[in-house]
Amino acid sequence: NTQYNYEIIFEDDALDPKQSATAAQKLINVDGVDVLISISSGTGNIVAALAQENKIIHFGIASDPAVAKGDYNFIHWTPPEEENPAFIQELQRRNIKTFAVLEMNHPWINAAMPDLKKRLQGTGITLTSEQVYNSGDRDFKTLILKAEKTKPNRTIKAGAMLKLPKLLGELATKDHRTDFLNP
Repeated sequence: NTQYNYEIIFEDDALDPKQSATAAQKLINVDGVDVLISISSGTGNIVAALAQENKIIHFGIASDPAVAKGDYNFIHWTPPEEENPAFIQELQRRNIKTFAVLEMNHPWINAAMPDLKKRLQGTGITLTSEQVYNSGDRDFKTLILKAEKTKPNRTIKAGAMLKLPKLLGELATKDHRTDFLNP
């Protein structure tokens, strides 16, 4: 349709909340955009505040419901209260009775874990260990050892795939099954 002309402007925030604030400010104040789209809950929470303040529509591809706070913010993702029942069904299908989580300190995971723990009650499935790491962490050995002490059927890594090579290298020296979830 030639009735409307759209210009799409991209800014790479490297999934870093600090860079997303700078990128969103540029898009708002320099480029004069009418709509913002962010990817991930971590960056979406930053952009949501700026969108609300500047009265600009913001679509966050994020599962953290906080990204949708205000009149100008919306999320396009399955929220934890819908993701977690499917996750539990998959654990049941695979007959996984115990599992440990190595989780990145991230809004997506921070939103999902309390709901998951609540939904696990009465299922016969036990979360044996929940080990949290931060984005800049480089040594996962201690977390892995703590999780292994609980003897889970499976270890699940939840977090940004940017840390995957380092974590995989440390898990490769261990003899257990690992699954990965990415925000």
